[in-house]
Amino acid sequence: IIPIFDLIREAYLEDSQTKPSDLAKQIAELFNENLTVTVVKRIRMEVGLHKGNLRYGHSVRLQNRAPRYSFCRLHFDMGTMFTSHCFTDESMVQSGVKRRYVYILKRDNSRRVKPRFKHPPSVRSSTSLSFLPLSLQLMIWGGISWEGATPIVILRRGTKVDGGVYQTMLHKVYRPWAKKKYGGEVTLVQDNARCHVSESTRSYMANEEIETMEWPAESPDLNPVEMAWAHMKQWLQSNDKGASLTSLEEGIREWWSTKLTKDHCRKLILRMQKQMKKVVEAKGGPVYD
Repeated sequence: IIPIFDLIREAYLEDSQTKPSDLAKQIAELFNENLTVTVVKRIRMEVGLHKGNLRYGHSVRLQNRAPRYSFCRLHFDMGTMFTSHCFTDESMVQSGVKRRYVYILKRDNSRRVKPRFKHPPSVRSSTSLSFLPLSLQLMIWGGISWEGATPIVILRRGTKVDGGVYQTMLHKVYRPWAKKKYGGEVTLVQDNARCHVSESTRSYMANEEIETMEWPAESPDLNPVEMAWAHMKQWLQSNDKGASLTSLEEGIREWWSTKLTKDHCRKLILRMQKQMKKVVEAKGGPVYD
């Protein structure tokens, strides 16, 4: 019995998404014991494995770790509070996608995270909504600052966020907001997606005198707006705001206007101090909560 228990435990430590049916077959071959899937699941629980939601976390290539470390070391030592910065990004919001689960030991939360790159080399210069069929999905853009959130931009399926679309959002949404909240004296924080850093976008920003911050590549763990997206998506799921595109959009606008308060934004931005310290301790590696 003990070898079977050990096999099941080690299988999940190796692959937290191991299928019980596969383990039952392996046990039959190795030990000539015919266990049902139900029995395998019961043993899984008895050896201390707990069910958790699978999360996707970013990976950081080796060449990007030193710049991340330097950025965090500099701003952590300087005590930068980012009170005159606006943290922005796009995000895909979708419903109709089943949750995936992992089985891990208690408090081993790092194994809930499946690494992936934020912007793989093969990604095109624009972001499209034309994938993930059979689910309701919307692309959104927005930002948070010490003085509160920007207006939210919601894009329909099929829209490609290329340099032109991005510049239009900045011109129609970001610039008026920045002038109203900061008198234009605010620094735009964005990641290194191609539509953000293309030659035409850089030229537009220079002409419009939009100040930006040099941001280390593959660093969504440092951008507090990513945590805002996570909080919003949890709220949408908990409140069943995804039966249709209309209800999904209404839910996004409701959360953005009523839940993402100035105080909420400030708490997320203050969290950067902890995140930068963690990145320094990880020598520029990724940080997972």
